[in-house]
Amino acid sequence: MYFQFIKFCWLILFTVCLTSGLHNIYNFYHGHSCSDSEVSFIESKKPGIAVNRYDICTKNNINLFTLANRDGDHTDIEKADIYNFFTILVLILLMQFIRKIQKQTALICDERQITASDYTARVRNIPKTFTDKQDIDEEIKKFFTTQGLPGTQLNVAKVTVCYDCSEKIDAQKKIKQLTIEKAKLNVKKNKGLAVSDEQFKNIDNQIDQLQNKITTLNKRLADGVGVANLFEGEAYVTFETQQELQKVLKHWNIGGLTSLGQKFKANSVYKFKGNILKVTQAPEPSDITWENVGVPYSAKLGLRFITNLVSFALILLSCGIIYYISSEKVSRFLGEKNNLIDEYAC
Repeated sequence: MYFQFIKFCWLILFTVCLTSGLHNIYNFYHGHSCSDSEVSFIESKKPGIAVNRYDICTKNNINLFTLANRDGDHTDIEKADIYNFFTILVLILLMQFIRKIQKQTALICDERQITASDYTARVRNIPKTFTDKQDIDEEIKKFFTTQGLPGTQLNVAKVTVCYDCSEKIDAQKKIKQLTIEKAKLNVKKNKGLAVSDEQFKNIDNQIDQLQNKITTLNKRLADGVGVANLFEGEAYVTFETQQELQKVLKHWNIGGLTSLGQKFKANSVYKFKGNILKVTQAPEPSDITWENVGVPYSAKLGLRFITNLVSFALILLSCGIIYYISSEKVSRFLGEKNNLIDEYAC
């Protein structure tokens, strides 16, 4: 990954040179604003009269390739700004390409390291039609054991069902708040302020109730019974061997047209309780944002579109502001220079 980062740095540098750097270097080098002496003479509008002023820059091996050596040519400066703006747009596209390559490299590295995801399939679009009396994870396990790969009895080691845990998260947050409140009461008590034991008792009772609630909810989720209303329509199925997983992924790797055709088949092998399942390789557990598991894909797509649209608008706005400031700076500088020459000429 480190050497890949170095290569990307060279690629970015090469892109900048190719899109604007070489042009600007060549363009600025043929300017004439820098001089060897600290004081130069500019011919005034009146013949035979010369006026002196300090140069914009001192002529050396660095300043010859900078914008200062072209301060007298407004057209070339505008052209350089256009090239710089084009470079920014190219770099934005290049960063997307680099991001794609990095993700592919990360996947290759993950394949070389054996983890739980190498045995697990992610199953989505599971119907939420279970009743409270049904064991959800057991129903999914039976289906993949017998029908996950037609004609083959698979060995399913475990099924992890995704539930809506917002109730549990809210309870944990309340426990944290109550713990902080209790600590504040202890500080007041140590300072000799009036704090009743009833306040401590009330907080302890609330904490105990919330902890009991979490314990009960955890037991219900572990059993998979009586939590049908919390089911998010997604599960992770772990097989005993990688070979079984690869065969399952290959079998369930159907395109959009095939999936659409299977919807109209009553006895489709890809259906579970009337829905066409989507089975893919499971990501690493650390890469999963569990709080967002229940968010529909259409909602995620809409949020991504809005985020990208706002980001692109901000980038364009920033580029426009930078270009405007740069142009104004050059215009004012050229105006002050011409005024200075006119004053000396008069």
